[in-house]
Amino acid sequence: CNHGRMAATARPMRSMRPVTPRLASRLFVRPMTGLSVLARLPELRRQPAAFGDDGTAALTEMLAQHDIAAATDRLPAETRRLCDMGTGEQMEVLAFRAIAGREEAFERIVQRLSYELHEMETGVSDVRVMHPVCGEATFVVTLLSRAEAERFGSQLRPRMLAALADVSQAGAPVYANRGSLMPQAHSLGSLLTMLAEQLHDTNRAQHDIRGIGRELARWFPRRDEYAKYVTRDASNPTNYTRNVLVSNPAMEVLLMCWPAGARSTIHCHDESSCWVVAVEGEVHEVQFDLPLLDKKFARKEKEDPHGDISGKCGPLRAVQVRTLGSAGAAARVEGELGPIPGKQTYANNEIGIHRIENRSGRPAITMHVYAPRLRRMKIFRDTGDVALVTVTTDAGAATVEKVGDWDAGDILDVAKWNAH
Repeated sequence: CNHGRMAATARPMRSMRPVTPRLASRLFVRPMTGLSVLARLPELRRQPAAFGDDGTAALTEMLAQHDIAAATDRLPAETRRLCDMGTGEQMEVLAFRAIAGREEAFERIVQRLSYELHEMETGVSDVRVMHPVCGEATFVVTLLSRAEAERFGSQLRPRMLAALADVSQAGAPVYANRGSLMPQAHSLGSLLTMLAEQLHDTNRAQHDIRGIGRELARWFPRRDEYAKYVTRDASNPTNYTRNVLVSNPAMEVLLMCWPAGARSTIHCHDESSCWVVAVEGEVHEVQFDLPLLDKKFARKEKEDPHGDISGKCGPLRAVQVRTLGSAGAAARVEGELGPIPGKQTYANNEIGIHRIENRSGRPAITMHVYAPRLRRMKIFRDTGDVALVTVTTDAGAATVEKVGDWDAGDILDVAKWNAH
């Protein structure tokens, strides 16, 4: 965001302290705790001796324990900004108040400026002028990009200030600011409410896959909203955990916590849709074509569709690998489809089967949305060119079955307002 960039105003404002090399070292160089070791893991691997015994010991202890709850609590939030989720538009706000006795001249200039601003087309997406009373005016100009905002600031803003200098109090704006246009971003509560409204049908064919994906992309994860769901498997810290946020026949939403090196089995999603969203850290999704099943398994599944059965399948063929997450980076795809932006993926049995892996040296967190609720899946084990197939729950994971007590946290009661 551009929140730190304040234009000059009639009321002096404290300038931001420049970040000198000395100040940067005071801000960012701390004793080697588990936090700083994990945050600087790539550097540590390249030059372990540069960090001393304390750093190496902290790294060893943290990674050996795979303590995802402790590690994610201590790791800083990834370099993400709410306004990065928006369109990139920049807003310029300038408010003026007339000198007593100069209101008429002030109004004539404001009227002309308003007309000319509304005539602007290049690099501008919106212009608004608020006129609360005679002798006051606020200009709000929305520009397409930071480059256009800089051009406005260097070319047109000085002309506006000069035109109003002789008729405005202090010869300058009473308020001036510029910054990013904030997007309409979901909180965890509003996201879960939206999902409950949209995913009420248990037939996967009725799902608006792209629409749900767009809504998931509008979620800005805040750690204080989901920290209570960050758990680990105390009996086996290398397992990933499945933490239930919402569970009903039409939909289940899980927060999955992945220690370094953890991975799921290769599995299908039965008749469900599956959306996966990176929340913290980085995971890889490996997609496979759905293999052929042997006749014995097909017969047993038909005879006992809900039983615990096993059989054989054809070779598992990986078709692509997606990287989900990474601070400030778009998802990367290794395969034939080329780059796919975003931090989420979607799967169902028509697309194929998949496995989620944490290949990094630090914990990761993902959100998984299944609709309808996933209670049956096939597990495919990679045993060369054949695999054992079972119908059961996923192995290698611990599930926290207590459903989260979430709330949309409405402030304005928009539904009541819109009802009128």
